Amino acid sequence: MTERELGNLVEPPMSRRRHDVHPFHRVTSMANPALFVPPQFHSSRKVQVGDVVFCELSGSFWDYSGQVLRTFAVGAEPTALYRDLHATAEAAFDAVTRSCAMAPRWSRY
Repeated sequence: MTERELGNLVEPPMSRRRHDVHPFHRVTSMANPALFVPPQFHSSRKVQVGDVVFCELSGSFWDYSGQVLRTFAVGAEPTALYRDLHATAEAAFDAVTRSCAMAPRWSRY
C-alpha cells in the first residue's frame, strides 16, 4: 500500500460526515527517518515493515476545532529513538495536565 492509498482509506469517511477535515500523514523508516512533519500531499512511497506512520487529523464542527496526532509502528517494535520521543511527549503531556489541575478555578460572577 502506498501513502496515497492510505490517504484514500482515511479521507472519504471523514468527508462524508460533512465536517471540515484535514487528514495528513506520512511514512518514513524508523531506522533512518527522513521526515519530521506530515506534508499536505501524499507520496507514492510504499509502506514497509519497519516504517513509522505518523498522522495529524484535524477537523472542525461549527466553531469547534480539534486535532489528533498519532504515530504507528509498522510490523516492528519502535526503535530507541521513537521510544525516547514517545517518553518525552508523554512527560510533557503529564506536566501540562498536572499544572492545569493545580491552576486556580475561576468562578462566574
